[in-house]
Amino acid sequence: MQVQVVKRDAFEAVGLMWEGTYEAAGKGEIRELLAVLQRRLAEIGGVADREHIVGISWNEPTPARQASGDGFRYFVGVRVAGGAGVPEGMTRISVPAAEYATHENVSRDVFGSYRKLFGWIVEHGRAQDGSSLSLMDEYAVGMDPFGDSPVRLMVPVK
Repeated sequence: MQVQVVKRDAFEAVGLMWEGTYEAAGKGEIRELLAVLQRRLAEIGGVADREHIVGISWNEPTPARQASGDGFRYFVGVRVAGGAGVPEGMTRISVPAAEYATHENVSRDVFGSYRKLFGWIVEHGRAQDGSSLSLMDEYAVGMDPFGDSPVRLMVPVK
């Protein structure tokens, strides 16, 4: 597995928020969310990075899912300049500067690739830093959400 450790500056992003189970994600709900964002990209003003869509994951179960312990939140959006407006039905998030272990994934088995990336992190004496987010993905804006498009997998590390 090819892994790099990179530093990323803080940024703001505007996009769509999803909440669901790992099973629902595995059945394609996040791919559908990506397709909706692609259709709505023209609504977002002040885009700072026109080449990438970011996906941010928070793996803690929300209050609605506390009993089962299953579930996570996932945001898909684009980096924007400060002060950019937020279209109806979308949200803005702030992501702090961080260091990430990254891997360019070309497999449809994203969960499996993340497991391998977590193994690499431990093997190299690092640990996940989940203080602000759990995972981040970077997609090409023109990617096919229902195909085998590559995605950069990113785990914040300390």
